[in-house]
Amino acid sequence: MSFKILMAGVTHHGRIRTNNEDNLYMGGKYLALGIQDLSEILYVEKSSRPWTAAGVFDGMGGENAGETAAFTGAQTFASCMASWEAQSMRPEDFLEHTCQAMNRAVVSHAGRFRLGQTGTTAAVLYFRDERAWVCNVGDSSVFLLRENKMRCLTKAHTNAAFLKQQGIEGRTPALTQFIGIPEDEMTLCPHIGSGRLRHNDRFLLCSDGLTDMVREEDIARWLYTSPTPKAAAAVLTDQALEKGGRDNITVIVCHVVYEPAGK
Repeated sequence: MSFKILMAGVTHHGRIRTNNEDNLYMGGKYLALGIQDLSEILYVEKSSRPWTAAGVFDGMGGENAGETAAFTGAQTFASCMASWEAQSMRPEDFLEHTCQAMNRAVVSHAGRFRLGQTGTTAAVLYFRDERAWVCNVGDSSVFLLRENKMRCLTKAHTNAAFLKQQGIEGRTPALTQFIGIPEDEMTLCPHIGSGRLRHNDRFLLCSDGLTDMVREEDIARWLYTSPTPKAAAAVLTDQALEKGGRDNITVIVCHVVYEPAGK
């Protein structure tokens, strides 16, 4: 059994920041270094057989270091997706392998160009046949909307729980895991999960430029009422901008459609 995956993606630098440090990957495509905003929504259709994927990368660091880290993450993910390992390895092992490859690439690039502390989040969906695997490092999110109920599939690697436990309010949670951690400082531990696909499943991948601006119940409503992935990606980006657009905003919406045998 296989499914057609309809993907629409958009990125915007927001209303406050002058530089876009996000990147994205959709079915073999990712953004060239230096792209600030997409002039139109990126759209691709791919089959879940043998495999395809989508990913969001939110960079961090001074000057253009965050932008470069996100680009390096997306570029390395694309290279891994095009390799034989994408189909020959167990999906969980492949995603672990890919996260480690992205981490080494970002650390190596930062060292080569003396960029200092830099890194990127990664939140990806890997589709193979009738299943999907989610993998994340950092605080970018993947949501699943099924039968008008939305749930988050990712685990935010932040110290938010510690701050709450200590009664500390008003402080932005810090990342405890990200792509770009030197191996001698910390072991990278990506969160990985999986599940079976269903016809009409709707997935959302996004940077925190969306989730920090728009409530989850509103995100779910727009995902449910938007007729196409393009429409959903557009309205979610507009909502984040209308509510202040304090950060870069990157959104990918995936609709899952049953693909009859022989297609």
